[in-house]
Amino acid sequence: MARCSYCRDWNAGHNKIGCPRRKEDVKRYREAHEAGELDYYPSILSADDRYRQKKARKCSYCYNRYYEHETEHNRRNCPRLKQDRAEMESLNMEWRLKAISLLKEMGLGPGAIIRDDQCGLGVVTEFYWDRMSHLITNGHQTDACFSVNFFKNPSYERTYRWLREEGARNYWGAWKGPDEVIVRASERTINANIPSGWAEGKTGLDFFFDRKYDKHC
Repeated sequence: MARCSYCRDWNAGHNKIGCPRRKEDVKRYREAHEAGELDYYPSILSADDRYRQKKARKCSYCYNRYYEHETEHNRRNCPRLKQDRAEMESLNMEWRLKAISLLKEMGLGPGAIIRDDQCGLGVVTEFYWDRMSHLITNGHQTDACFSVNFFKNPSYERTYRWLREEGARNYWGAWKGPDEVIVRASERTINANIPSGWAEGKTGLDFFFDRKYDKHC
């Protein structure tokens, strides 16, 4: 059994927050402070204030992303999170439909042969579809989106970020695109490689709504 760090009792069956002795001391100090008997604010009250504030801050999503204390719900049933997710999926669908049009216009898809002035000729080997979302436009998702294997060095596979075009606001580090597409990927090939549900915008967003990502927003 864990020891209570406040009353130092190994068999107390509670922790510091639930310690009856701590609660009694807090009550006694609060009454003394409110009665004007103390000319300072005891550290035990400061610690209790922080605990009360943390306890009242029930929805971590509202607090961490909007700096609002919301006690009527928690993160699991947060209406704002649900609304944000729906709006994000809508924006993502709009962005991905434009992305598909751009890829088809360029003929850029798995199997396409491109020329890169720096690396020579190469074949597009893989698309990382879930890394391609409208979040790229806000700098939230900057991982590699494409892999290209160059003929002059078959063992070397280079990865590229999303294309530098108007829809991506030319964010830093984006790929300006191949210098030339030698052999285009057909629309049929591109369509066949798009994962199910990708165009609807519902995929690739989980990381953004993960609790650990709150502080990045």
